[in-house]
Amino acid sequence: MLKKSNRRFSATSSFFIALSFCFACLGILPDGGCQAAASAFYAKVVRVIDGDTLEIQQKMAIQRVRIWGVDTPEWDQPYGEQSSRFTRSRLLGKEVQVIPKDVDTYGRLVAMITMDDINIGEALIQSGLAWVHIYYCNQPICDDWNRLQKRAASEHRGLWVDSHPVAPWQWKKKHRHSFETR
Repeated sequence: MLKKSNRRFSATSSFFIALSFCFACLGILPDGGCQAAASAFYAKVVRVIDGDTLEIQQKMAIQRVRIWGVDTPEWDQPYGEQSSRFTRSRLLGKEVQVIPKDVDTYGRLVAMITMDDINIGEALIQSGLAWVHIYYCNQPICDDWNRLQKRAASEHRGLWVDSHPVAPWQWKKKHRHSFETR
């Protein structure tokens, strides 16, 4: 278990890494996002928080990363544990390619994550363990991912076994109290 001082260092270092990322971009947008992504890099996955959030280590710095373009069920939502287990089994302890896209309002790096030429966001969608993020997935690849999501739903894979699964952004609105107490 991490000591309190190590957690403080980790949070502080994550903030400065995210800040450095923004300065490495061509500019910072009014909403706090970056105008252009920094270069891709490799890092080791040291922790999986949930299906779409992980911590990576590059050199001595640990940084929290949100997987770009997808949204997986929340920890207390049906299929939340399955999506976390999927990501953990594929990435924990492994070196991944991190392709920065943005920094979110929580200071997390938002990035595409690939390992062995497999895009993890796409793999989550194909397995029926994530939604294409309706608010943030707005690049041409998202059209392909939407087709993959429809196929997963029609084949009743993962969360699509349920006839009307609830998307995480809807789940959060209905269960806001559980997020305020975390």
